[in-house]
Amino acid sequence: SLPDALPIYAVGGQAFTLAALPTPTQIGPSGVLAAASGYDTPTYSWISVPGANHYFVLVVDTTANQVPAYNPNATGTSWTPNTPLMPGHHYTWYLGAYSTNGVYATWTAGQSFFLALATPTLTGPSGAVAASVGYDTPTYSWNSVAGADHYYLFVVDKTTGKVPVLNSRIIGTSWRPSTPLTPGDQFTWYLGAYTADGQNSTWTSQAFSLAALAAPMPDAVPSGNPPIFTWSSVAGADHYCLLVIDQTTGQIAAIDPKITGAS
Repeated sequence: SLPDALPIYAVGGQAFTLAALPTPTQIGPSGVLAAASGYDTPTYSWISVPGANHYFVLVVDTTANQVPAYNPNATGTSWTPNTPLMPGHHYTWYLGAYSTNGVYATWTAGQSFFLALATPTLTGPSGAVAASVGYDTPTYSWNSVAGADHYYLFVVDKTTGKVPVLNSRIIGTSWRPSTPLTPGDQFTWYLGAYTADGQNSTWTSQAFSLAALAAPMPDAVPSGNPPIFTWSSVAGADHYCLLVIDQTTGQIAAIDPKITGAS
């Protein structure tokens, strides 16, 4: 038995539970982000979670299987990182809402987005291209696009409506085809930047024209037997065709369809 002098207390209690933190609702970024100033450092935003003390933002580059950006202690309802992402890559970002003691958290299933490639800047050819050696096989050049794996180029002859030049996979920032264009015609060339998985930038184009070849001028009346024919060199000409007609008989006295040089 208890001593008579020992006081007796009655102890009571009441149980309670804390509701789980709701799963955060992500706002953006999502979908395709068009190339623009600062688009490679997007702002991640979400709706506030009641009871959350802070948030964990995790960005995964699913193209490169890397984590280019994360913040384990984001406050408020948005965060903008300083590290730029790589255009042309796919990303998924995840958001976790954390309790004050950091023990409990709820995470989203993730939201995906893609950084589109910037439009290439063409440097040439453009405008009127004067006749010169090799001017009918011009070199096409452009500025490099961040994140591009390769480029697609084709040329339209606006005079004939045909496509005389096409290359669907160019590595680098210039290309010179071997197929000659027709002097005197009008052209437009088009270029698109592509990622390794086939995502392309906005296409861009540039117009140009090739000057027509000048008519060769005979130097003098040919002399000798057999005669030697000479003429002035024509800028841009690859070869010459010589045709001699006997004006008395109307017959072809001589013909050579491919002469290199000026005689």
